[in-house]
Amino acid sequence: MIFKIIVFGILLLSQGTIAGNSTLDVTVITLEDRARLCAKPDCPSNKALIRLPTGTKLKTLTNKTIKHGMIKATWYKASYKSVTGWVSEYNLKVGK
Repeated sequence: MIFKIIVFGILLLSQGTIAGNSTLDVTVITLEDRARLCAKPDCPSNKALIRLPTGTKLKTLTNKTIKHGMIKATWYKASYKSVTGWVSEYNLKVGK
């Protein structure tokens, strides 16, 4: 289930957690290949391991929620081209 929340004109999506060894199918939706795979959740844009092309299909391994003040962001661990790292929920669409 996806919950939509609007804060200061920004749409935030809150995803359910991944239980046990379950995986979640996600698709990169950020325009202009701006989604980044990071070594750890919540990394700055200049610390990306690799950029993910729009439309890339990923299978997540686990997730972690990071809190900044009152705003929470879920980061998903996934692999792309033999690189494993974390990608923000704001760059993803859940489902096939």
